[in-house]
Amino acid sequence: MKRLDEIDRYSSFIANTVTDFKDDDTDEIQYEHILMLDHLLLNDLKPELEQEAIVSRLPCDVLRKIQSLYVSFETKIEMNIDSIISENPKITNFIFNGNKNILMPYFKRYKDLVNREILHLKLKKNDKILWIGSGPFPVSPIMISKAIGCQFDCIDVSKSAVYKSQDILEKLDSCNVLVEHHDGKNINVSSYDVIMIAVLASPIQEIIDNIQLNAKKGAKVLKRVTYGLRKLIYPTEVFKSADNKIKWDSTDRARRDQVISHIIGTVNN
Repeated sequence: MKRLDEIDRYSSFIANTVTDFKDDDTDEIQYEHILMLDHLLLNDLKPELEQEAIVSRLPCDVLRKIQSLYVSFETKIEMNIDSIISENPKITNFIFNGNKNILMPYFKRYKDLVNREILHLKLKKNDKILWIGSGPFPVSPIMISKAIGCQFDCIDVSKSAVYKSQDILEKLDSCNVLVEHHDGKNINVSSYDVIMIAVLASPIQEIIDNIQLNAKKGAKVLKRVTYGLRKLIYPTEVFKSADNKIKWDSTDRARRDQVISHIIGTVNN
């Protein structure tokens, strides 16, 4: 009973915290909201099952407010980075040097994330990789390509995101990263050694169905996911692998200030 009371109190505290969030809040106010939520959601003080219980008790409008805040603010960061690089391509060394620039926390999270993914996937320079859901600034493919020199084909369903990415990649001279407008649920996946799926890529079941039917045997699949309270930042859609056509054999957990985890599977066609 005591545990349930604590779960209810924590849920209520989160709900009360976001009550005053407004869609028209300034960027500065939104950033203060995010710092406050990071403190609540990324502390790992509660077991994962309790975190899941807290999430399940939150009203739908609270879930939407939190997720909308994080997605909106990250998109603004990416669009601003695009604008900065577009105006001054020579600034890219400063942008990507996480020890010097004001965006260091943003880039450090991604650097730590992709380092775990490189390690767990055992990525090699000659791997041909598809990234599904690369958004307006394909920061993860850029970082991975810079680290190991592999070729990335990135796709997104948003034409505006694709145009932004293509423009920024041209200025960065990232010749190993290509971005095109395609839908993950019907893209030809047959030639890829590794397929990586963004945390918000959707509709995830149809994307997975396409992969398990058409990817080559032995291809690795990485799906970014979230667990516990981190689901409030990026929700994870539930999906199934029919007849064990993808064997999910690796699980990773985000810790401390990290948000995104991943699962890795192998195609058994």
